[in-house]
Amino acid sequence: MTSLTRDEFSKTPAAITGRRERAASEARSLRIMSQAAVSAGNLTGHPAWDTYLTYLQAAIEATETQRAGFLEKLADPMMVDHDSMIRAKLGLKECDGRLAAWASAVSLPKQIIDHGDKAKALLEQLPEIG
Repeated sequence: MTSLTRDEFSKTPAAITGRRERAASEARSLRIMSQAAVSAGNLTGHPAWDTYLTYLQAAIEATETQRAGFLEKLADPMMVDHDSMIRAKLGLKECDGRLAAWASAVSLPKQIIDHGDKAKALLEQLPEIG
């Protein structure tokens, strides 16, 4: 039994087919991303999107206020109760998680548009896959 070198394997029909399938799959993904950019572009100018962002901003501000309260509790030198300290730390982490999720939700349309533009540029560089 002989083993193939990397160069020899890359010339086998299985390797060539695999490369073609990966290229086709990547091209399909790029097309989907470029189409999503068009949809996101329509979304960001829509009044409902502005309302959505307003609600998100209010939730972000309320969570930031709540987070500041937990930080204040943790900074209080009179807080010696272990259970209260743990609850404040858990509350702080919960606020951090919510803020991260909402930041992601706010930035999603821009990311879709940016990735869609990049996908369009890459699609233009790809040869047609048959």
